[in-house]
Amino acid sequence: MYKFINDKMPIIFSDVDGTLYDHSKIPNQQTIEDIKFAKENNAHFNICTGNPYFERMRWLTKLIDVDYLISSSGAHIIDIKNNKTIYSKSIQKSIFNKILIIAKSEGIQLCFWDENNYFLLNNYSLWNDEILEYHFTNEATKKMFPQIYNNEDICPLKVEIYSKAYNDEKKVKKELNNLFNLFKDIDDIDITLTSINIEIQAKNVNKGEAILWLLKNVYNNININQNDIMVIGDSNNDYSMIILSKYSYAMANASNLILTSASYFTSSVEQNGLGEAIIDYLYRFKNVVKKYLLH
Repeated sequence: MYKFINDKMPIIFSDVDGTLYDHSKIPNQQTIEDIKFAKENNAHFNICTGNPYFERMRWLTKLIDVDYLISSSGAHIIDIKNNKTIYSKSIQKSIFNKILIIAKSEGIQLCFWDENNYFLLNNYSLWNDEILEYHFTNEATKKMFPQIYNNEDICPLKVEIYSKAYNDEKKVKKELNNLFNLFKDIDDIDITLTSINIEIQAKNVNKGEAILWLLKNVYNNININQNDIMVIGDSNNDYSMIILSKYSYAMANASNLILTSASYFTSSVEQNGLGEAIIDYLYRFKNVVKKYLLH
């Protein structure tokens, strides 16, 4: 009854926080099943996240069958099947020093890492527990692995900047806007303002550029282009990938930037928005239909 529209491989790129799971940090079971359905229909499922490839992302890629993980907002790409880094681009030490000077003068918290090390600039910050919860799963790891920065020699993959305000959305937003203006003129960086922090990577490093790198260097031997892939997210740091493809989806809980940039819209993360979008993409792109739909 249903014929494939084409013989191309469906390729999915999904954000994590606010897209693959909510504040519980556990994916909806229906979302997991819809990803599995996509994989059973020869799709590749890839993750694009601002998180580092440490404990929580390692746990997630074991829970879900992931092909490639774009971490650190595009600065680090991992071939999950072979457990190896295939791309990495760090912030230059001289540029990182400029970031440090501003952060120390403002008395704000920084979180930054490379492939092996993870640092917090300050021992005490109201944000510390929340930051570590995003990146680690085990309480022992949170106590033992993160280090307080003591002038160690590091060229970080990514720097996250947090305000002194906490638990007050208006104050956090106002302070982040002020901080953004202090950092935005630093040369050779890619900088993004999100609802909870400011993200900095090396120049032209972002989720969109990382996807293009994969298409050019990994998916180059198959008949597919950027307009064939599915991209989905909810935060401002997803913008660079949302604008890549005509199969771009905004979560119902997405920021205004993503809601106004995406081609399609789906339910919230709590309502299996990712799973619904995957089923919609498979139908639009390949005419693949899931037999039993709960929506």
